[in-house]
Amino acid sequence: MLPTYSILFLLLPWLMGCRGQAPGEGCSNCEVFAESVVAVPTTLKPGIKEVYFVGSAIDTIPRGAFSTNPQLEKIEFLGTTTQFIEPGAFEGLKNLLTIEISNARLDSIPQGVFRDLTTLQSLNVKLNNLQSLERGIFDGLVNLQSLMLHINNITEIEEGTFDQLQNLGMLHLAKNKLTSVSPSLLSQLNNLKVIRLYENELTSVPDGIFDNQKELIEIALHNNKISDITPQLIPHKSKLVKLFLEGNLLTQLPTQMFLDFPALKTLTLHDNQLTNLPQNLFGDVPRLTELSFKHNNLTSLPVGGLGGVKKLRKLDLSENKFEDLMTEYFEGLDKVTDLNLQKNFIKSITPETFDKVKAVTNLKLSKNQLTWLPEDAFSSLPKLSKLYLDGNPWHCDCKLIPFYYWLEKQSSILKSKVNCATPENLRDREIILLQEEDFVCPTTLPTTGFKHRPARRSPRAPCEEGDGPNSHKGQGTALMASPRKAIAYFLAKNTLSPQDTATVLSLAVRKLGEYGFYIISVVCDQAPSNTRALKLLGATLDAADTRDEAHCITVDGKTIPVIFDVPHLIKSVQQPKKAWPDDPDSLPHASVAAFSPSGASFGFQGGSGRNLKDLDSSAQPS
Repeated sequence: MLPTYSILFLLLPWLMGCRGQAPGEGCSNCEVFAESVVAVPTTLKPGIKEVYFVGSAIDTIPRGAFSTNPQLEKIEFLGTTTQFIEPGAFEGLKNLLTIEISNARLDSIPQGVFRDLTTLQSLNVKLNNLQSLERGIFDGLVNLQSLMLHINNITEIEEGTFDQLQNLGMLHLAKNKLTSVSPSLLSQLNNLKVIRLYENELTSVPDGIFDNQKELIEIALHNNKISDITPQLIPHKSKLVKLFLEGNLLTQLPTQMFLDFPALKTLTLHDNQLTNLPQNLFGDVPRLTELSFKHNNLTSLPVGGLGGVKKLRKLDLSENKFEDLMTEYFEGLDKVTDLNLQKNFIKSITPETFDKVKAVTNLKLSKNQLTWLPEDAFSSLPKLSKLYLDGNPWHCDCKLIPFYYWLEKQSSILKSKVNCATPENLRDREIILLQEEDFVCPTTLPTTGFKHRPARRSPRAPCEEGDGPNSHKGQGTALMASPRKAIAYFLAKNTLSPQDTATVLSLAVRKLGEYGFYIISVVCDQAPSNTRALKLLGATLDAADTRDEAHCITVDGKTIPVIFDVPHLIKSVQQPKKAWPDDPDSLPHASVAAFSPSGASFGFQGGSGRNLKDLDSSAQPS
């Protein structure tokens, strides 16, 4: 890679031209001196008005250096070895408009060096080693319009340093080492339009510093260490177009901080430490179309808190700590078309989430904590044309099937691959390239004999901890509340041993799974043979054991809750008489039948005298 100064030299012909041309090329009033020059020449070509020293080995600009050339209008030292400027170096230059000494070695500017340069409009001493600015060094520059002091090592500015620069429009102090500034720093700069203090080490900006600046159009305070600001900081708002505050240590913003900024087009607040926003942060900012809160610590937005930004088109909330999104967060943002929510901790989205931002065409939800979404999650976004969902821990089981179908149908709007994170056998597989049978829940087997029609609410795995709908307790409550869910009844002519009961139960679970039934629970009475059979299948049935899995059997790796004494309740409520044989004794010896309360039945014929242990997966349903 080329060093910085080499790149600078390569760009100079394009950046430093006269009337848009490279110095010395096609410019009759320009003269350029290169590396071989070690002193300022006393004689220039006739008619020369602009002189450039590019990489010259001129350590000192002596007193009266240009006194024999009073016609000069522009003097530039670019990448030279200049360390010192003697007082009077620019005396006699009554027509001088521009001085630039950049990428040199200056560590100070002597008092009065620019005195009597009443015509000077632009002074640029960027990329040096200036460490302080003393009162008096800019005296006499009454018509100066642009002062560039950025990329130095300035730590201190004496009171009154800029007081005589009453026509100054641009003050560039960025990329120095200022830790504080005086409230009176700019007090005499009534025509100042642009102030740049970014990339210093400021911890605060005092109220009153902008009190006399009614013409400000740009304030750049970004990438400092500012932890607090007040609405009083900017008393004159009518002309401000750009306000840069990103990259600071702001943890909160005051109410009405951005009230009545009629010209504001650019506001940056990203890369701070904001944890919340006040209710009335904005009001009447009609020209603001983009807003970024990227890389903060926001977990929520105030209800309608951004509504004052009525023409906002682009909103960036990425890299925050949002877990849940409320519809009310986006109140008043009906013109937003670009919404960036990536790199948060969002776990769920409902069809109502984006009801207030129906104009969104570009939605970024990458790298959140989404494992599942309903198929109508984005139904409130009719104009959506770009959707980013990559980097989420998608759990590709049967619950995802409805959303899988939606992704297939809407694949044209997906702008990133959406891959499974779990289960392990589907890790990193692209979801829309899978088949429906790949989406398997722990308690279901792939369906056969009929086309699965995705339901709006898919089954959940039982035997989870707690009292929720997936827990043992929750499944029992659901069973009693809605007994039409599939339930298996087992009948035998003779009493079965615990081992035979366990075998029959395992076989029934497998067969019912093959036929697409979702088994919510095993229901039986507490006869000793039943309890022993259940224990053979992994249930402890210990009343003192509060673990949910203690009351679940395990068949082929699937866990199923056990409920005692409910069959009588179900029978009395539904009376599924049609599902029962008129004469149970007519069943062949050791035959087994499985019935559901809805009346559908499946029989497993064992045959007279056949041992139940011989019943296996080869047994055919009748």
